[in-house]
Amino acid sequence: MLQRTAWRASAGFMLMEVMVALAILSGAVVVIIQSVSHSVAASEAATSVTVASFLLEQKLNEGLIGWLAGEESDEAFLEESTFDEPYERFEWSVDAVPVWSEDLRQHYYEEEDALTGPSSGPAAGAGEMGDEDLMLMTVTVSWREGTRRKSVSATAMRLRGGEEGP
Repeated sequence: MLQRTAWRASAGFMLMEVMVALAILSGAVVVIIQSVSHSVAASEAATSVTVASFLLEQKLNEGLIGWLAGEESDEAFLEESTFDEPYERFEWSVDAVPVWSEDLRQHYYEEEDALTGPSSGPAAGAGEMGDEDLMLMTVTVSWREGTRRKSVSATAMRLRGGEEGP
């Protein structure tokens, strides 16, 4: 009878050992699933930023080429739309404004006069700069990621050739 009891004790695992092993295994599986989930989310976010950056560069180049070819207006404008398939979840906006204001011009002339005297500077040169000679173009690409709105943007400036003075 004594031999039979010893054989049963070494023949298998006790219920408590099995339950502890299952608890450790399930904890490890949960940690692995969470890690994979976070990795997938980070990969999707990085992909969205990369695609948005390429779309931003494309839209900025279109605007700059339009400016150089004279197709884009020299007046302030704002355009907004979405990209075509397969990028329809991305929206874009192009905002162009003149930034050569009277305040900036006055500040520039005062600095020039202080450094070199009143006879130099743009006012004494080839002609006055108009209010719209310096244009600022900002291109923004935005998208939704869950409940949050994400965006990337870039800005370019262009100095128009002013008309000759008298």
